[in-house]
Amino acid sequence: LSWLMTSDARGARQTAYQIQVATSEDRLAEDKPDLWDSSRVESSDSALIPYAGKPLVSRTHAFWRVRLWDEHDQPSPWSDVAQWSMGLLRPTDWRAQWIGEDADSDTFQPANNGYHSEFTNAAEGAKWIVIDLGAAKTFDEIRLCPARPYDWREDVPGFMFPIRFRVESANNPEFADATKLVDRTAQDVPNPGVETLSLKFDAATARYVRLHVTKLGHRGPNEYGLSLAEMEVLRDGVNLAHGAGVSVSDSIENNDWSRAHLVDGDKVSHGPRGMNPLTPPLMRRAFPLRSDAAIRRAMVYVTAQGLYALRLNGERVGDHQLAPEWTDYNKRIQYQTYDVTSQLRAGGNVFVAQLADGWFAGRIGLAGIAPGGRPRAFYGRRPRLLLQMEIEYDDGDRVQLVSDESWRFTTEGPLRQADLLDGDIYDARRRIQAVDSP
Repeated sequence: LSWLMTSDARGARQTAYQIQVATSEDRLAEDKPDLWDSSRVESSDSALIPYAGKPLVSRTHAFWRVRLWDEHDQPSPWSDVAQWSMGLLRPTDWRAQWIGEDADSDTFQPANNGYHSEFTNAAEGAKWIVIDLGAAKTFDEIRLCPARPYDWREDVPGFMFPIRFRVESANNPEFADATKLVDRTAQDVPNPGVETLSLKFDAATARYVRLHVTKLGHRGPNEYGLSLAEMEVLRDGVNLAHGAGVSVSDSIENNDWSRAHLVDGDKVSHGPRGMNPLTPPLMRRAFPLRSDAAIRRAMVYVTAQGLYALRLNGERVGDHQLAPEWTDYNKRIQYQTYDVTSQLRAGGNVFVAQLADGWFAGRIGLAGIAPGGRPRAFYGRRPRLLLQMEIEYDDGDRVQLVSDESWRFTTEGPLRQADLLDGDIYDARRRIQAVDSP
């Protein structure tokens, strides 16, 4: 609890305070605080004074006031009455369900350029790749899939593709019993560009397959090396090397390049895939209220995985921006409580909630350059809503309205994209007529 002392006197200061807390304003007016009376406390503190009264339970409405003593030990009048309400403190208090679009979303694929050796300063430097099939297997074709890095300053199909090479097989890991399957060391092999180079031969049986490069491709002046998106070992068109062990003469290992990419089944270099922005959902729930009794109090407890903007009968609920704000969503999500008594009316009413990605599903900080290259959806892919409204009538009747399968939602609304870093795309032609009408 906090307050601010005001006085027309110069040098006025607080020397003591007294706080009273009750379950109603009437009890305070009668000087009967039934939750807490601090009595006089000798202190100049006026900010973040912890409540120290009776234990408070979910939904408790507390009314409080404070008075002060100044440097002359003179008491002030009681302050105006303020109030707070307790939220839903136990998981069992929540009847609402998380709701949102359940349609399958695209699967994220990290950036993958393929394999990239270290550089040498001459084309004649040797590099090699060895694939371990795990056991002796029969195969009759090798395919070399050229790299085409998505993030290089130029678009270079066949990036550092080997110019001269041979392919050998062996059952000894040191290749003491090597058998030559393909020899392209006599003359330069034309760069295949985006096309896979297929090397066919009489069927061979071995555990190890080695690509031995004797003339390297180049990236720039004095920058020679070996690069491939994938290397396949096939029998009748079936790739035996997918997921096999792989060793190399040397390699550059980072988010986009790795020797493991030689056998991961991804034959084309690419940037991050499957994380394009999704259209934010617009949610709606119409509901009737009694007309034969007055509403004493109506409270809404609401949060989102993502961001929400809530309207009730066409009027904004609360003044929060970017609610429920950023937390580590893997541990906790904040929720907000609003008194909407004055916004409800007898008969038909309607909630409308616009969700957005926010920190939950949108771009966040430097996440796009983190290992794996995930550009968004750091905590989850699709925003969701959790809402519970509790209404108390003057005759004691209590009703709840919660987020559940009865809510309707669409992704055909005017908000086409919403991201904290990339901004919004709003198409006014898609406005839904009478969406705020019951």
